[in-house]
Amino acid sequence: MSKQNFHFKSLFCKSMYLSIALICVAFLYPDFSFAAFVDNGDGTVTDSSANLMWQKATFNDGQSMFSVSATSYCKNLVLPATGYTDWRLPTIDELKSLIGNISSFPDTKTDQGYWSSLFTWDPLHAAYVTCYLLGFNDGQTISCTNAEYADPYCPSYIRCVRNAGLPTRIINLSGNIRDSSNNPGIGVTLTFGNNGGTATTDSSGFYTKTVNSGWSGTVTPSKGNYKFTPPSSSYSNLTSDMPAQNYDFVASNKAIIVAGGGNYSTNALWNATKLNTDHAYNALVYQGYKPENINYLSADSNLTSPADGFATNAAFRDAILSWASDAGDLLIYMADHGGNGTFRMNENEILLASQLDGWLDTLQQTIPGNVTLVYDACESGSFIGLLIPPTGKKRIIAASASAGENAIFASDGTLSFSWLFWSQIYGGLPFYQTFLNAQNSMSLINPQNSLIEADGDGIPGQKADSEIAATVRIGDQNISADDFPTIESVSPSQTLTDKTSALIYAENVRDSNGIKKVWAVINPPNIAYSPDTPLISLPTAVMYHVGNNRYETLYEGFTAKGIYRIAIFATDNKDFTSIPEQKHITTVTQTQDFSPSVKKGDISGDNQVNLADVISGLQILSGITPSQIRCDYVTSGADVNGDSRVGLQEVIYILQGVAGLR
Repeated sequence: MSKQNFHFKSLFCKSMYLSIALICVAFLYPDFSFAAFVDNGDGTVTDSSANLMWQKATFNDGQSMFSVSATSYCKNLVLPATGYTDWRLPTIDELKSLIGNISSFPDTKTDQGYWSSLFTWDPLHAAYVTCYLLGFNDGQTISCTNAEYADPYCPSYIRCVRNAGLPTRIINLSGNIRDSSNNPGIGVTLTFGNNGGTATTDSSGFYTKTVNSGWSGTVTPSKGNYKFTPPSSSYSNLTSDMPAQNYDFVASNKAIIVAGGGNYSTNALWNATKLNTDHAYNALVYQGYKPENINYLSADSNLTSPADGFATNAAFRDAILSWASDAGDLLIYMADHGGNGTFRMNENEILLASQLDGWLDTLQQTIPGNVTLVYDACESGSFIGLLIPPTGKKRIIAASASAGENAIFASDGTLSFSWLFWSQIYGGLPFYQTFLNAQNSMSLINPQNSLIEADGDGIPGQKADSEIAATVRIGDQNISADDFPTIESVSPSQTLTDKTSALIYAENVRDSNGIKKVWAVINPPNIAYSPDTPLISLPTAVMYHVGNNRYETLYEGFTAKGIYRIAIFATDNKDFTSIPEQKHITTVTQTQDFSPSVKKGDISGDNQVNLADVISGLQILSGITPSQIRCDYVTSGADVNGDSRVGLQEVIYILQGVAGLR
């Protein structure tokens, strides 16, 4: 055995309670002055000879400390602040090892003892049968027999210890997850392999996770369709904190298409709606959207591809809040009937702008990118002031018509904001340029003012709106090798005094794919506008090729007094339609009124009541866009019962006339 020096001193502790004896005896102790103690500079001292780490400071809360609370204190101690958690009360022998090395623990107390882990609790008498403390006033081991639980005469101090050989130091890994635009990756789950657990990024894209010192494993981030760089990170035997463990991510953009209304019998707009929503789907796919990243909701009772589900408010809500929750940017396109702050989702459901706003607010707390809404319906602009985004988020809204205005879906839907917009997106034009072209085109044809709002203040058409909208990108913007037909000039404005016909022509109509058709859309002076009723029918005239890229027609329907606005279009063999410009517009002014008296039931406007009107009426009742309907139907006097609609009563009235019963 190695030589050890021993010291001895007696100690007496008296009890204030006469009925309980307190016996204190002193023990011999060895001299451990040869131990190697190193101050770690972080509130701990290591005894390398015993492989122990000590709490440097003495703990005392100013009151008596008894062994139950002393044990709890050590168990809950974390030292240093981001360090070890396996602290405990020392044994008597471990406490003795500090004697002779008190200089490493300058605040050591000598007026009371220090708790050891050696004690026995008597639950029957609520007292310690035996407990051992160590005093450092020349070194004393104190055995307190039958020490009462609440005896204020036996206070004591605490100095916790841990086995330095156990790798239980706490290591912190942290970092940020962001995309190339510095948008945060919110709600990303990071899985720490080798039983390391998981962490989730907060609203700023930040994560933090603690592991034990010596941990080895792989960290893998994941969220929906996000792609991360690096895809994972591997670590081996960590012994220090690892800040700035960052990841970049790319989230696929998603789109939701809503073909509202449906094919119910009185929805004359349905064919135009479906034509345009299908057109939007094809344009997005052509521009790089994967079909699985497009959620197409349709109110068609006979659901067919590419539609994914029936359009209901609940389905739309779930598409936004659940399906799109892992999107980068989200694009939404809605088309059909609209009203002041409303959209007809299907025959039986109306969507309120306030509902949509709430869903988008929730979504935009979790996705990194922007929300863009393209909305084509009567009064679609009424949504703008009701869709204010959360602070710090961007929401771009392109509305086809202002509040109080109707929207055109003429020529089976090909003469509409939607058709012009999606045709140009298909062709690879930028979002904002596409909007401006469609906006200009519709204003030339009809008093329809399209709006753009992007800066979140609910006021469209400002400079900031234009600047933000110019940064929006839909898909890959692949420039199509196919161009749009061009029209160099059209016939000049004319004035009629004694006739109802005029020659309309277009010159130098060209396209590399060949011209499929050229036609004129005629906006008469007596047309009736209703803000909640889309304009689905305008007079048209097919124009014929007469050589040298010139197309013309003699139109004989200038019968009403006033100014007719005429827009000329060309479509090529790949169904690309020319973009209307001011130079494609002409006018014809009729100075006299040649309008014949309108007969009740004259739905087609040909001044006759016959089976053609019956067919038009039945088409409308069946939800089919009629082959011909007069644009002034509401104000013309052709309506039979005065309800401003084509219905069964009109069809019966016409059949009775055809059969000679009227």
